[in-house]
Amino acid sequence: GRELGVRHLLEGSVLRSGGRLRITAQLTDTDSGGVAWAATYDREPEDVLAVMDEIARNILTELGTSLLYGDTMRFFASATTNAAALDKFLLCVHLYHKFEAPANAAARAAVLEALELDPAFARAVATVGFTHLMDYRFGWTRDAAASYREAESCAARSRGMDPDGSVGLNLRSNILCHQHRYDEALALSERVMDLEPGHERSYTNHAVHLLFAGRYEQALVAVQRSFRLSPRPSMIAVWAAAEAYFIQGRYEESRPCYELLMAHNAPSGEHASNARRKLIAVHMAAGREADARALAAEQL
Repeated sequence: GRELGVRHLLEGSVLRSGGRLRITAQLTDTDSGGVAWAATYDREPEDVLAVMDEIARNILTELGTSLLYGDTMRFFASATTNAAALDKFLLCVHLYHKFEAPANAAARAAVLEALELDPAFARAVATVGFTHLMDYRFGWTRDAAASYREAESCAARSRGMDPDGSVGLNLRSNILCHQHRYDEALALSERVMDLEPGHERSYTNHAVHLLFAGRYEQALVAVQRSFRLSPRPSMIAVWAAAEAYFIQGRYEESRPCYELLMAHNAPSGEHASNARRKLIAVHMAAGREADARALAAEQL
């Protein structure tokens, strides 16, 4: 609990068997290690959203906590009531975080299917924009200008559908960051942190903007907050930490981050290759020439 900065930890699983789902959830008190609440649900796939809502309400009751009306409305405004659309959206998120060109294309196909099922799914609109922005940033498109325009269009559409939607605001802040309008980007990412103070993604996005703005120490503060909020940090957060350490000459602190990036990405992929090049520099700076040569041989 101290490591993650939380009092309670929610764990669970979802198993699919034929046309049925078994969903388990358990809330643990991190101070005592005791189980504060647990439940198992056997439901049809179309009932998954109702189960999620029931779990959330049971936990809130157990903790004696209540949501502000505005927060509740923001959540439902950016979500969907269509279970099939949510399934496609979650598949998109999984594929998107592989950070590889084919997976990014598959992620966009999945989220576009989600939008066919629920055209009012604002979070999905913004996520389509993120896939286009990834294509633009990493050269995974034959028409970079068109990909960038699509990202801007999705940002505008999602904000029109849900002005307080965190994914749409994050997309807009990333576009501003790309335009080197760092103060505006950071103002938006700070707004997202206010909207989602318990979500690691909010702090990761803010950390990336601080990194590009050259505020490396502040970026590390934000990314460490992101790590505390999630036991499985996103690779974007790991990358931001690695770069912030490396740029400041804190090579040994960057080393485990680059090693994790190499392990997560396909060995021949560009992200693993970039991490390998940085690790070679880390080893050379520490006088580990043999290790550096071994990594360089893998690069060839």
